Amino acid sequence: MGPTPLALERSFHLPYVDFHPEAFFSVQLEKTKSKNKKNSVNESEKLKRDLISQFCNDFSRRAQQTSLRAQIIAVYTSLLTVLKKIPNIADEFFIIGTMYEKKGIDDDADVAANDPRKLRKRPRRVLSLDGTKFYNLWFIPHFLEVLFIFRHLDDESCIKALRNMCRIASALHDIVHYLVSFARLGIDSAKISTEQRAQIYAKARKASPPS
Repeated sequence: MGPTPLALERSFHLPYVDFHPEAFFSVQLEKTKSKNKKNSVNESEKLKRDLISQFCNDFSRRAQQTSLRAQIIAVYTSLLTVLKKIPNIADEFFIIGTMYEKKGIDDDADVAANDPRKLRKRPRRVLSLDGTKFYNLWFIPHFLEVLFIFRHLDDESCIKALRNMCRIASALHDIVHYLVSFARLGIDSAKISTEQRAQIYAKARKASPPS
């Protein structure tokens, strides 16, 4: 190994000049602060509490994400169960996601080219990649897609996006169950009373999973 830059500076330019002590990097001095914290009982206990608190917060956020994903899957599964009994409506209005489907440019409304002279396919996403924009209400993602969606976001953004998706799915689920209940009973929604509507809605809620 050759001489250090400090040795070269002193040998060629100013051999008798004292350098500022602030320019000196001491490993021992850098370790002193952490070592004092380690040896101090109060600091050690505080550090342990901070680590435990951080772990609990991280675990809580991860558990919340898992709970939201499970709830979304349950809601869409219940919705698919109803749509299987009315295949004409399902084929006409809804888009059913498939396992490991690949998303294209058309599935991102912000990137896809908007040509007013052409009909654009509906994106196969409920929300945008960052979870901040609403794309397609009628798309029902495969449960495997729900397990991996929004994982590229940070915990707070992921929870917010999953919560919004869960609200959208739950609202659609309740509306479809409500309309199907009316259709099966042969009731005209324009002629039904408020009390009857509340009773039918309550029965539909009992037959569906909690959201």
